[in-house]
Amino acid sequence: MKRILAVLAMVLVPASAFAVDGVVLISQATVIASGGFPYTITQPGSYRLSGNLTVPAGANGILIATDNVTIDLNGFAMVGSGVAGHGIVAGTDAPVQGYFNITVRNGTIETMGQDAIHLLGDNILVEYVRARNNVLSGIVVRSPGFVNPAPGMAPQRSLILRHNTIDHNGTYGFKTFGGLITENTVTACNPGIAVLAGGGVVAKNLVSDSSAGLILAPTVSYYGNTLTGNITNVLSGVNLGQNLCDTALCP
Repeated sequence: MKRILAVLAMVLVPASAFAVDGVVLISQATVIASGGFPYTITQPGSYRLSGNLTVPAGANGILIATDNVTIDLNGFAMVGSGVAGHGIVAGTDAPVQGYFNITVRNGTIETMGQDAIHLLGDNILVEYVRARNNVLSGIVVRSPGFVNPAPGMAPQRSLILRHNTIDHNGTYGFKTFGGLITENTVTACNPGIAVLAGGGVVAKNLVSDSSAGLILAPTVSYYGNTLTGNITNVLSGVNLGQNLCDTALCP
């Protein structure tokens, strides 16, 4: 009887271990045990890396398929092969599906073949993430069904991207529909755009050495940013002041 109970306990234990505080732990071993990449999240809750993840070519790292998810990278790195695949992805365009109340924080996502983070939805927070050397973009947050940010097209109302370091990504550093982009460092986005925003506020960022610094919809406010070494520093937007373009205030 004891042996039967022990076997049943082993079968019922999920592939992901749980921390003492109820957070689901994710490691390379638990991903492989759950069926491989992408590691798919279908239950709301908190998830935390317990080690670095190495993502194979053509695969996404983590797929979010539910609302109300927090992912703590916990200081670890998710490393891709540079061939296809996003680091963390949520939502789809066909069928149109977005997710809400998503938080990603505190770690590195690098050398993914597409974007480090690509989220479709709203009520999103991304903070203290380093996205580097990804083939396409650092952080993309958009409304499902719309590829490019544009005024009047289902803007995000509750979106915060703060304290992130975005460097050496190919297409975009940030690409968003709205919300607040603040206190980030975005550098060396070549031949792309450091910040493309279709709505919201862009404030107190350091943007440097990119083909284009801030490319903003006409309604986007920006203030307190430092832009240096970009081929084009700012295009459009509402200048609320204290923006430095190289050695002078932005016009």
